[in-house]
Amino acid sequence: MYWQSIGYGILGFFNWHIVIGVLAICIMSLFTPVAVGIIGGHGKSGMRQTTGFLTMIIGGPIIQAIAMSLFILFFLPAILGNGGFTPYSIMQSLFWPIAKTGTLSLLLVLLLCIIPIVGNFVTGTPGVPLLLQGIFMLKPIICFVYSIASNGKPLNASVFPGFWHIVGYIVTGATICWISIFFIYYIADKIHRVLNPTGYLVASYQHKTTAIQKIITLFICPISGILPLLMYGNHISLSIHQLATS
Repeated sequence: MYWQSIGYGILGFFNWHIVIGVLAICIMSLFTPVAVGIIGGHGKSGMRQTTGFLTMIIGGPIIQAIAMSLFILFFLPAILGNGGFTPYSIMQSLFWPIAKTGTLSLLLVLLLCIIPIVGNFVTGTPGVPLLLQGIFMLKPIICFVYSIASNGKPLNASVFPGFWHIVGYIVTGATICWISIFFIYYIADKIHRVLNPTGYLVASYQHKTTAIQKIITLFICPISGILPLLMYGNHISLSIHQLATS
C-alpha cells in the first residue's frame, strides 16, 4: 500500500486538474516574499524590517492556509486519485467545513512553529507547513464526506497513513523537489552562460544567487508539500477501497 500510494501520488501529480491547482498554489506562494520585499525594502528602517519579518512569519501560513483550503475544495476527487473537480453540489456542503478546518489547521501550524526543535523542523523544511495544513484539513473532510455517503457510518481510522508513512512521503516529496530544482538550475545556468557570459562570470565569482534561481526555488518548493499530500490522499483512497472489497 505504501509504495502504491507513492506511485499513484506521483502519477496523480501530472493529472491536469492537479496541475491547475498546483500552479495556483505556487503562484500564491510568491505573494508573501513579494510583499516582504515591498514592505521591508532595502533600507535600514527597523520598523520596516520588523513589519516585513512579521509579514513572512504570519502572512506566509495564512496565504498557504487559503491556498490549501481552495485546493481541497476544488480538487478533492483528484487529490484522492480519482481525477476531476469536486462536483458543485458537494462543494456547497464542503465550504463551511473546509473554512473551519482551514482556520484550525492554520492555528495548529503556527503553534507548531513556536515549539522548540519541532518549530525548526516545520519552518526549515520546504513544503512541511503546507503538507501539515493539508493533512490537518483532509482527514476531517474525508471523514465528513464518508459519513454523508454512508448514511452516518464512521470511517475506520486504519485507512489513514501512520506517522512513518507520512515521514516517508515528506522525504520522497522533498527529494523529488530538490532534484527538480537542481536540474532546472543546471539548465538555467547553461542558458545564462550562453546568453550573458560576462554576467555569468561576475555572478560565479561573487557566489550570488540570481533572481531567476530565487524565483524558481520559491515557485517549486510548495510542490514538496503538495506531492506528499497526493500520496497521503491516495493511501486513504486505496485503504477505503481495500476495506470495501474485503
